[in-house]
Parts: sequence; structure tokens; C-alpha cells
Amino acid sequence: MAEEGITGVDPDNIVVTTGSQAAQDVACKVFCDPGDTVLCEDPTYVGALNTFEAYQVRAEPIPTDEHGLIPEALRQRITELRGEGARIKFLYTIPNFNNPSGITLAAERRAQIAEICIAENILILEDNPYGMLRYSGEPIAPLYAQYPENVIYMGSFSKIMAPGLRIGWAVVPAHLFRRFYLASEAVTLCPATFNQMLITKYLDGHDWRGQIATYRELYAARCAAMLEALDEHMPAGVHYTRPEGGFFIWVTLPEGIDSYTLLAKGIEAGVVFIPGAAFSPDDAPSHRLRLAFSAVPEDKIREGVKRLAPVLEAAIAENSAR
Repeated sequence: MAEEGITGVDPDNIVVTTGSQAAQDVACKVFCDPGDTVLCEDPTYVGALNTFEAYQVRAEPIPTDEHGLIPEALRQRITELRGEGARIKFLYTIPNFNNPSGITLAAERRAQIAEICIAENILILEDNPYGMLRYSGEPIAPLYAQYPENVIYMGSFSKIMAPGLRIGWAVVPAHLFRRFYLASEAVTLCPATFNQMLITKYLDGHDWRGQIATYRELYAARCAAMLEALDEHMPAGVHYTRPEGGFFIWVTLPEGIDSYTLLAKGIEAGVVFIPGAAFSPDDAPSHRLRLAFSAVPEDKIREGVKRLAPVLEAAIAENSAR
């Protein structure tokens, strides 16, 4: 965390979890009752949406743009929800290289959003699994670095070491720690001790910073390969994000196209993507889709985009003919 600008954390305020996914689950268990409302970016991580649904919590999407969550949209929606009598428990956010959009929340907006939530007595859950995987641009301090009393910070070794270890952590404000810790302990008792010791030995005895730098170089090349292929092959009317880090590119098709209906055609062409509807709480048809480049070699990335292009071209032509 110190590498990202978080210093002075009391180790006694850290809860080790079975990945950051478990921390999301514990947050819902501790802070939410059925029928409560949580706020999230639109789009947001499908795993978080599944957790909210499991606890019968209403996930309220807040609009985003190329700079991340829009503060005025957040303020307005909170006012509307309060007027409806909604019980808003927290804002869930992935400020760095959002999954699925790849967008990073601008520094000035972080302060605005935090101040809005503090004024409205709304806790912030900051999920930062991709924060150390920045390929370009200047790092931006996490929300927790400036607002430690109002933010639960969630980290994970899944993206910077090995996902199979299932070890993450949550930094919890002191006044919330006991409730959070006991709820986490009640589920897992203790995340795998062997895995925790393995990670400790690795951090103590290996050049983990150098390893992460290697990951950055690898993923940066794959991201560049995908963007170059998209620039070359995408038909007119298709737009996409240009992330500065993380794993994902968010593709926007013309209005009227449901990306879910294209999935089977993509699979027939040898390409898999995630339809945009998966990243919205209402599952409404979406003209967006997520591409991931992290696990695929550059040559296959280029070939995959080349294969996807005719699928999208046909959909756009059909949509235009209606």
C-alpha cells in the first residue's frame, strides 16, 4: 500500500481475507439489511453485483464518463434516493482501471466524491486490485490515503502475484474494525495460513517490485496490441476506452445493438467477450462489451480482434437497415 501512497496504517486495522471478493461479502453482511441500497459505478464489477443481489441489496448505478464517476450525478441520485426513503449504506467503487471499463477516476473527482459521501454519512468501499498495474500516466493516490476514517480499502494479491492463492486484505477504520473482523472470522475463521506464509516469504525474500514491473511491461504490450488492432479493424461507429493500466477495454457499439445477441456469433468466430449487460444491476440490453487482454499473447489478441470485426460490422449493418 505504501507504494501507492497509503502510509501510517495500523496493522491492527487490517483484516486478511480470501481475496477482495470476500471483503465485499463481509461488507454486505455487516452493513446491509435486505432492501437497503448501495451505490456503484455504471458499469461495475459483476462479482460485486452478484454479492449485492445475494444479500437482497439494491444496487443503484451512478453514471460515469471518461474521467470516472460523475460527482454531480452522485449528489443528485443520493438526493433522489433519500427522497424515496432509501437506506443508503455505502458507495462501492473501483477507482483505478475500473472493471469493466478500464477508466480511472480523476484525482479532483476523488476528493469531490469523498466529500459528498462524508456529508451524506455514506461509507466508501474502495476496491483496488489493479492499482499497481499502471502502464502510463501518473499514479493517483487512493481515496483511503486522504479519507481513512470514511473508507474501507480492499486489496488483493490475485492480480499482482497469483489468483489461486485467494488472499486479499481490507483496511478498516478503527470504529468499524471489530464488526468487520468478527463477520469475516465467522465465515473463514482464518484464510489459508499456508498461503499467507507463502506470500510473506515471497515478499521478504524476492524482488516483488521487479516482478510487478515485469507484469506491467507484459500487460502494457498486450494492451497496446489490442488497441492497435482495434484501431485497424473496428468499423465506423465503434468506440473504445484507452486504459492506462489494468486488464480491460470497454467497447461501445451504436445504439440499438444488444451485445448479448452477438456473443454466440463471436464464439463461432473464435472470440469471447463479456456483454455489457453483465456489468449493470438491471441486466438491461447493452450496446457495450468488455474485452480482456491480460491472459492472451499479442499475436492471438490481434487475430481475435480481426475475427471480431466482421461480427460487429454485420451487426452495425443490420442495425442501420432497421
